[in-house]
Amino acid sequence: MYLRKHSRGYASTISASAVLIVSLWTICSCTNAANTITIINRDAVNIVDGSVSVCGNRVKFGRIDKDRAVKVSFSGKCLSDFNIRLRFIDGRTGSYKIGYLTSGVSTRETVEMFGGQLRYVDRRDTPTGL
Repeated sequence: MYLRKHSRGYASTISASAVLIVSLWTICSCTNAANTITIINRDAVNIVDGSVSVCGNRVKFGRIDKDRAVKVSFSGKCLSDFNIRLRFIDGRTGSYKIGYLTSGVSTRETVEMFGGQLRYVDRRDTPTGL
């Protein structure tokens, strides 16, 4: 009986919460987020050049010496993985899909090349538009 008498209050609280959540999600998903990915070269040889492609945008970068890093910045409003292409001084090339960009979230990722494999070091996500 008690829930029936006060059910309107519960329903309006739940409705208001749902509207707030949907509104925040909409604001975040329409925001053009600033993102960075840092690539550290821990491989035995230098990286001659490479690129990062995400959301249809491609950013090229130059040489990364052993134990050095390059930071690539980009913005986007889409859902996409990171496509990283690397060319090494010894002639090897590599193409790697890693991570994921989510619309409305600023992403800071750090990956490292070691032993011919690209692996995560760190990832930090921050909602935008709030």
